Parts: sequence; structure tokens; C-alpha cells
Amino acid sequence: MNRLQDFTFFSQLMANANMGWWKANLSTANYECSDFIVELLGLDQTGVISFDDFNKRILLSSNVRTEAAICPEAELKLPFFNQLFTGSEFTITKAPNQPFEHLSAQDFDQRHFYINKYKDLGEQIKAIQGIKITLVEDGTKMTTSGTQKFSARAGEGEEAWRVSYMRKDSLDTAATNIVRGNFGTYIGIEDFNGYNNMINIRVSDYNDSRMDQYFRIRFTDETPFAAVSERVDLSDRTVGNIVCYRGDCYIGNFTHRMQRNFQDPEAPVNDLIVDETT
Repeated sequence: MNRLQDFTFFSQLMANANMGWWKANLSTANYECSDFIVELLGLDQTGVISFDDFNKRILLSSNVRTEAAICPEAELKLPFFNQLFTGSEFTITKAPNQPFEHLSAQDFDQRHFYINKYKDLGEQIKAIQGIKITLVEDGTKMTTSGTQKFSARAGEGEEAWRVSYMRKDSLDTAATNIVRGNFGTYIGIEDFNGYNNMINIRVSDYNDSRMDQYFRIRFTDETPFAAVSERVDLSDRTVGNIVCYRGDCYIGNFTHRMQRNFQDPEAPVNDLIVDETT
């Protein structure tokens, strides 16, 4: 096959799969788009859109309500937490250590955000009771707590023209509030006023004065504790220094994929490689 045949073949292949491509031209500050992207964005026949025009389509809003959180344990143990986070009420407390500032990103990778450093909260931690929590699995079209609706899917994968809109629908071809794709598993939180906070989720009637009761419940539970170190034989006297962690908890990095397109349904969420250091 020559280059023209290759181009025709792969163009047809991508069209049949509802896929497209774009190429950034740094000298002209434009994106050159395939027919599929042209149709999706409502561009003219040239298939060219400037960096500035493209950026204008990105919706930036300060009018955002904080009603969702990423919960690693719920994401990793869906069958259990599906029965727990069903719109029931829990008590929320802020963690003693909080992100020092907003999420950070490297200049060369603006799609991978991380917490750069932490700060001591330095204040009395108050418990907020009566917070409804609902688990929303990856790709869920709609679920409800009874008082609030949550979704983890915008648009439909089978038809490229089906999209969702932020705040209100718009039939304008230059609309900037279009959303499309699957969103990763998260928990819906109602009536919690906080942004970029690390929180602890506790039983509905949690109180520090009952700590001895909580410890007794965990102590008599037959569920295995998380290992605090590598397994070693107590009779092995050749073992040197052992690195140990706090028991019954997690220490380490967790990567969560916020959103992925419909053309990549097998994209890893968190258990496969997203960032090689996590």
C-alpha cells in the first residue's frame, strides 16, 4: 500500500469507529482537525480552528457546587460500598492534614494533577453530621439519593451527536458548555461546604468520647488487619531493620482517572498504569 492508500484506508477505519484526530500547528497557532472532529465541533470545511477559538469553548465557571468527592476505598471495593453509600447519612470531619493549595500539574503534563504538599489544619476539627453520601459508579447514567441526582456519564457513546450540557441546554454550534464522556467512580456528598478538602467519613452518630467502644468493636472483629510490614518469621533472628507502617490503613499513592472518552472504554481507571509512579 502506498501513502495515499494508507491514508484512505485508515481514514475510513477511523470514520467507521467514530474516531477522529487533530494536529497542532505551532507556527500558525491552529488546530487542523479530521472530518469527525469538524462535524463534532461544527467547524467549516477547512477543518481549522485557532488555539484561541478552541480555548473559548472550554467552560470556566466559579459557580460550582462541591457535591462530589473521590473516595479510593469505595472505588477499590465497589461491592461493599455499593451497599453502604446509598444516600444514607454519615458524619464528616476534615482530616488534620490538608492540601497546602490547589492541585498542581507539571508544565509538560497538564492532565495529571497531584497534591504538591500538605499543611497542618491547626484548628479544632468539627464533626458535621447528617451528610448524605451516594456512591456513583463509573459510567452511571443517573442515580439518586432521594433528594439529589448524580451522573457519571455525559452523552451517549453510540451516537457522537448526543452530548450533555452544563447548566442549560444550547443548540448553538459554538456552545461552550458541552460535556461528553464517562467519568470515574466518585461519591456524591450533600450539604458539605468544602473545596479541595481531605475528609474522614464516619458513622452517623460518631463521637470522640466513644473511642474506646470503636476500638473494642475493631479488636473483636475477625476481619484481617492490613499488614504493617513485609511478612517475617518471628523466630528469624537474621532480619535487620524492618520498615513498618500504621496498621489497618493505607499508605501510598492513588491515581484516579477523572474522565475518558467513549472511544476508549478499556482505558484504565486506577488499577492499571496511569502514572508509572503510582
